[in-house]
Amino acid sequence: MSGTLPSSLTRSHHVRSPIDHPPRRRRSCGLGCREGPQTTPPAYAPRTLSTKQVAADVALLRQALEQVHAGYDRYTPRRVLDTAFARLARRAASPMSDLELYREVALLLARVRCNQTKAEYPAALEALRSGNPTQLPVRVRVFGKPLFVEASAGGAIPRGTEITNINGITAADIVTRLSRHAAVDGFTDFSRAALLERDGDLMGSDLAHYWPVEFGFATSWTFGLTSATGTVRSATLAPVTYAAWLALAGETGQIDFRTGTRWAMLADTTASLTIRIFVNYRTPVDPDSVYRALFATMRTKRVKHLIVDLRTHLGPAAIRTAPPRKSPRATARPPRANARRRTGRGHAARPHRHRPTADAPVTP
Repeated sequence: MSGTLPSSLTRSHHVRSPIDHPPRRRRSCGLGCREGPQTTPPAYAPRTLSTKQVAADVALLRQALEQVHAGYDRYTPRRVLDTAFARLARRAASPMSDLELYREVALLLARVRCNQTKAEYPAALEALRSGNPTQLPVRVRVFGKPLFVEASAGGAIPRGTEITNINGITAADIVTRLSRHAAVDGFTDFSRAALLERDGDLMGSDLAHYWPVEFGFATSWTFGLTSATGTVRSATLAPVTYAAWLALAGETGQIDFRTGTRWAMLADTTASLTIRIFVNYRTPVDPDSVYRALFATMRTKRVKHLIVDLRTHLGPAAIRTAPPRKSPRATARPPRANARRRTGRGHAARPHRHRPTADAPVTP
C-alpha cells in the first residue's frame, strides 16, 4: 500500500513521511553512561508544510485507506473515522510542521485498529535516528502503568528496577499518552504494552518512537528509580544508537519469521518452542520449511511434551485473535438466525453497534 499513499506520509499499510524515505543504515553502537562525556544527537529541524501540502496529503491518505485497506472500518465505524479526518482537516487549516502532521496521522491511524497500518517518520528524522544516538538507553517492560528495566546501557540500572519517571514525566503519564499511538489489531488492547516495549515494524519501541511528538526531543535521559528493596534514586544516561538498543537484548537486527523461531530441549522428553513473531512478509519463507525440519528433529529426540513459549512475542501483527465483539442482542439470537446471518441468507447483516468510539479511553 505504500506505493499508493502520499509522499508525506505512509508503510505496508505503513505511511511514509513528508520526504522520500532513504534506506535505513545500521551503524556501530554507542552505549550511554552516567559519567564522562556524553554524545548529544544532532538537533532535528521540523519542516514547515503549507496548508495546501497538508490538505493534498491528507486527501490522498484518506482515498488510499478507503479504497485499498480491506479492513479500514472493520473495527471502528466509518462515521468515527470520518469525524477524525474532518478534525484533521480543520487542524490543517493552518500551516503545520512535518512532525505535527506525523503526530496527527499516527493518532488517526491507530483508530483503524490494524497493526500493519502505522506511520513512519519524515525521512530526515528517520535518517537522524538511524545513524545517531537517539534511542532510550534502556529496554523496558510494561506492566499496566508501571515501567521496569529489563536491560540498560553498561548495566547502569539493575534489571527489575522500577522506573517511576523519565525526564520528570511520570511512568503512568508516559504509558497513557504514548499508548494512544500504538496500532493494535482489533480489540487486542492488551498488546499496547508489548508495542511500547518493542515494535518490530518501527525502529525500536513505540515508547522511544513516539516520545518526540508527545514530549519533545531528549538529549539525555534522567530516570527516577525505585529498587526492589525500596531504595529511591535517579540516574542520567546518554542516548544510544539503534544498534546499541538492539544489543541490550542480544538482538542483532530485525526479527522475522525464520529468525524468531527456535526450540530447545528442557528434559529427556520435554522441549520448548519459542516464537518471537509470526510476520512473514519481510523475508518470506515457506512455514513448512521451518516447522518440518524442526519437528523432524523433535521426533528423533523422542519429544513427547512441547511447551510453546510466547512470552517474548512482539505483538499480534499476524494474529487475529477474535472477530469484533457482538452486542448482547446479537448473542441472544437463536442459532439459526445467526447461521442465516453468517451465510448471507435471510435478513441482511446489520452493522456492528458496539465498537469503540473515537472518544473511548485507551487502556494499555
